[in-house]
Amino acid sequence: MSTRFTRYTLTVGPRPARDDGVEYVHPEAVALVRALGVDGWQETADGIVFWLPAEPAPDSVLLARLEALGRLDVAAEEGDWRLRWREFHRPVVVGPLYVRAPWHAPRADLLDVCVDVGMAFGTGAHATTRQCLEGLTALAPSSLVDLGTGSGVLALAAARLGFTPVLGLDVDPVAVEAARANASVNGLAVEFRVADLGDPGEALPEADVAVANLSLPVILTLAERVGGAGGAPWRPRRLLLAGLLEAQGEQAVAAFTGCRVRRREVDEGWLFLDLEHTAAAGDG
Repeated sequence: MSTRFTRYTLTVGPRPARDDGVEYVHPEAVALVRALGVDGWQETADGIVFWLPAEPAPDSVLLARLEALGRLDVAAEEGDWRLRWREFHRPVVVGPLYVRAPWHAPRADLLDVCVDVGMAFGTGAHATTRQCLEGLTALAPSSLVDLGTGSGVLALAAARLGFTPVLGLDVDPVAVEAARANASVNGLAVEFRVADLGDPGEALPEADVAVANLSLPVILTLAERVGGAGGAPWRPRRLLLAGLLEAQGEQAVAAFTGCRVRRREVDEGWLFLDLEHTAAAGDG
């Protein structure tokens, strides 16, 4: 007899505005979902969808804490929940890149990037990830660091495009392990390390290009490092920034002194910025 599963849909909406910005990911909800021991979950525009076996009953205390964050809808899952979960992860084509989950076949005419999302999400479908992928395809390959790498999709795509060396950093050890596994599946020599990018004392590696799909508070911390706060300035030639709400654009641009905006794009309310140090202007 097959195991029955229950689908939980948590709607939390955008997090409350704070003095240091708005975070679009709800870390408390993510932590609680992980604590429940789920086998598969997916962030949506305003919350999280996850599945648990109908029996034994899940931890009621953790579910109550989740419900306190917003609205928790519970429904019996019809059919195999794994197939429903896979529906969230369609292949994405960005320029020459084909970003897919393992259950989709590669395409011979495109550069293949296979990402098993596991517990660390990012397959290219979110607007901010697509923006960064588009930004990468517009640059000549060079050295690159992916700040907040998640599943490693941006670092792996960069390596597939010819960037080298490529390094991915993330505060979450689970994400780093998932990214390493994805690098192995793709046969790509990309290094991933655990690092707290919100810590001004965290050493940032030198690279020609830095891509950061992060929330405003962390991006502002990076801007301080670019400006030389607390030590020598950290100055990649190009900075690709995403994860910003459109309304946060002026604040972000103003924080990066000595940089000019090469490109600014808005997709579904999310802002993408391609910044270049003025000293590097004209280098391409």
